[in-house]
Parts: sequence; C-alpha cells; structure tokens
Amino acid sequence: MVGYKIIKKKEYTSDTDTTSEDSSTENYRTETAQGGNGKFTSIVNSGYKKPKGGTFQDNITKDDVKQKLIGYKSLKTMQQKKYLQTLSPFKTWIRYYNPTTKQFRIGGFLMKVDPDMRYIMLVNPAKNLTWSVQLKDNIIFVPDPKLQEEKEKEQNLKEKLLELYKSGKLTKKK
Repeated sequence: MVGYKIIKKKEYTSDTDTTSEDSSTENYRTETAQGGNGKFTSIVNSGYKKPKGGTFQDNITKDDVKQKLIGYKSLKTMQQKKYLQTLSPFKTWIRYYNPTTKQFRIGGFLMKVDPDMRYIMLVNPAKNLTWSVQLKDNIIFVPDPKLQEEKEKEQNLKEKLLELYKSGKLTKKK
C-alpha cells in the first residue's frame, strides 16, 4: 500500500529510570512501505514555523470540532486521565482541548504516557513529528471504547454477510 507506515520501537537499554522527552523519541523509528526509514523528531527541534494565516486547527469552527469529537469521550479529571495508561502506544488517536487558550487540537497517535501523569507524547507518523501535551492543562479526548466495540461488531457482521453473499448463501428477497 502506498503511504502505509510501520512503526517500530528500537531495542535499547538504559541504566537510569528517567528518560528525557528528546531521548524517548529517539527510540522510535518509522519505516514506510517504500522502504524509507526515519526517526521521529520533536516538533520543537523540527524548525516548524506556523503559517501567517494560522493552521487549519487555528481556524477550525465549533461545528468542525463537534464533528471531530463524534465517537470520542472526554477525560477531564486526573483520575479519568489515568485511563491513558491502559492504552497501547501507536494504536489510539488522541485529540485535546485547552480551556485556557480555547484551542482545540486534532492531535495524534498516543506514543507515551508519563508515569507521573504530567504529560503525554503524541506522534504524527506522516510527518515523523512528536510533541507533548500537558495533562493538567488540557481536556483529553479518546475514542469511546463502547462505540469502538459497536463499530467492530458492525464491521464483522458486514464481512460475514459479504462472505455469505459471495458464496451464494445469501440472496436478494423477491
């Protein structure tokens, strides 16, 4: 598939329990379907400059935000945010909102949760960029597991119906 990425964590050993934000991103690499290989870069070290008119996220409307949050649940308290520790890295897309700055962000894949619950690291695998999101300052949005289960069941049902149709066991009622 064109554009498909495989994300792998490099094996490494450390003689300390503390890992800085920059060194934690160095332990992850991406490999594209075309065979390219690149290390994730912190957005701070990437040289990124925001466009004059702002980014898409800076100009997003309230209706757009509502659409982006369909199927997501909010984690507002630190107790609720502990749920993040149960999620698998690189499998959950996280969105977030800062009530102080009133900025909604579309987010990225969850890469890491700080054990002390101070921040999470997100990654944009298409651009090989990482950034941190402070947990105390933001409302975090994660896919609602109940809705995910329903989607999976619906997908499984569709696949079974398709198999039955292809095998001739399912026909159109006259």
